[in-house]
Amino acid sequence: MERRSPELLDRLAIRAAYLHHSDRKSVREVTAELQAAGEPVRKDDDIRMLIRRALTTGLVKIEVTRTLSTGTLDLDTRLGRRLAERFGMRNVYVVTDRALAGLKDQDPLAYGDQIHLGLGWAAAGFLMSRIRDRDTIAVGGGRALGFTVDALKELQKDTRQSFKDLSILSLVGNNIIRRQDLRKLGDGNLTADTVAFDLAAILGVDFEKVRFVHLPLSLPDSLNEDVASEVMKVLGGHLLNWQSPPDIAVFSMGTVNHRHYMVNQRGPETEPVRGELDTLMREILPQAPDSIAKICYKLFWVGDRSSPSELRERASALMDAFNKKTVSVPLNLLNQAREKVLVAGGSEMVNAIRAVARASAEAASGGSPVDYDGVVPTCLVTDAATADALDTMPS
Repeated sequence: MERRSPELLDRLAIRAAYLHHSDRKSVREVTAELQAAGEPVRKDDDIRMLIRRALTTGLVKIEVTRTLSTGTLDLDTRLGRRLAERFGMRNVYVVTDRALAGLKDQDPLAYGDQIHLGLGWAAAGFLMSRIRDRDTIAVGGGRALGFTVDALKELQKDTRQSFKDLSILSLVGNNIIRRQDLRKLGDGNLTADTVAFDLAAILGVDFEKVRFVHLPLSLPDSLNEDVASEVMKVLGGHLLNWQSPPDIAVFSMGTVNHRHYMVNQRGPETEPVRGELDTLMREILPQAPDSIAKICYKLFWVGDRSSPSELRERASALMDAFNKKTVSVPLNLLNQAREKVLVAGGSEMVNAIRAVARASAEAASGGSPVDYDGVVPTCLVTDAATADALDTMPS
């Protein structure tokens, strides 16, 4: 093996330390993972040396908690490992809310942003341990992704990791998304294109290697089909067919209900799907609350599998019509990513995340997920209340 430069040793040291201390991998597992990735590491003793280098030189600091704007972020690693094993995911990160006691009742908007802020920190730490040279990273939009990018920016100030030949893909057309608690954490457009732009700046990615969508969230039926197809090929061609699947895809999830901004927002970017949304709200959701979720603005069923067939058929027809109009990655393509990181939590997400976990367990057992058209993540970042609901979920 050729002599390794100090810069290369620093990069390997940071990655080895993150895998060992953050992901709780053994030295032997870290050795195997880095060798499988083609990294110039030798045996287990080499990994131990790299981890010592990361700690003694200050490249990595081990902290039990991280200070947030209203308290501290704790990770329940024991519960996370238990859920990962049960549902067949590689990693589950559980963010506790002990530091936010009382805030949920006093100020629900601030509580929601603080939970998502914690999810963002956990997701950012995971991503920094997973990104490799020449990776393609695909990103969605929303609060959780916005906070993930914010956290990555802070982590980069500490670690100063550098990567070669990264590419970044935006996964969703543009829709105005903002943090809910503007009084506490400020304003900001959190669309997928914005997330991709910010991530590229943080990781030093040449903007020629960033694919934006540059289109609205949905396209109207009145647009000529041939014209729409050509527009998509030019401005969003990477949403139609991967040249190769992304190495890492990071995305959030939402539940369709009367509180969701997409339902309440009246504007040109949602007008083409207004009919489907209104009909879902009027005909489907009163009979089956919390039964429809979205990832990257593609809708899918997460409700009771025993729901009446007529209701399911009507819901499927409406969701198919909605999905055909939205400018975003099809979920069957998103499922091809090597690492699929779902960052989602909150009381309204429990039913949807249960469906995700059930599908993940079915896939891990060697079968195809039953009655599920969403994404099967390899990593879940969620809050403690949602994790507790998964933990008590019947087998």
